Amino acid sequence: MAAINTMRQTQGRPRLQPLLEQLADRNCRYLAPVLRRLLSSNICDHDRDRWQALVDEHAEASDLSPMSELIACPGPTPLQADAVLSRWLQSPLHHDLLLQRPRAAALDCVGLTLSGRSAAMCTTWQGADASRR
Repeated sequence: MAAINTMRQTQGRPRLQPLLEQLADRNCRYLAPVLRRLLSSNICDHDRDRWQALVDEHAEASDLSPMSELIACPGPTPLQADAVLSRWLQSPLHHDLLLQRPRAAALDCVGLTLSGRSAAMCTTWQGADASRR
C-alpha cells in the first residue's frame, strides 16, 4: 500500500485508504483461496466466480464495493513492492486501475508464500468513505 500511495501522490492523486478490519477480513477470506490456487498452479489469472460473489455480497450489504483487483503473479523469490508496482505501471490496464479511477477510495493487499513461491493481490474499493465502514 505504501508504494502505491507514494506513487499516487507523485502523480497528484489522493491516497487510497486502508480498509477497516471488518472489510479487510472479508477481503482476505476472498483472496487467500485465490492466492493458494495461483501458487499451486502455473496459471496466474483471476477467479471470476469468486470475484463476482465478493462484488455481489458488498453490493447488497453496504455502499462500499470492490472495484478491481491486481495480481502479482507467483515468483520464486519474495515479492518486492517496488518491482511489482513498476510492472503494473507498465501495463496500460493496471496503470488505469491504479491512477485513473476517480471513484477508488480504498485499497487492500494480501500476500502469500507457499513452498518458496510468493504471490499477492490487491483490491481497490469504491464508495463513500471506505476507511470508515
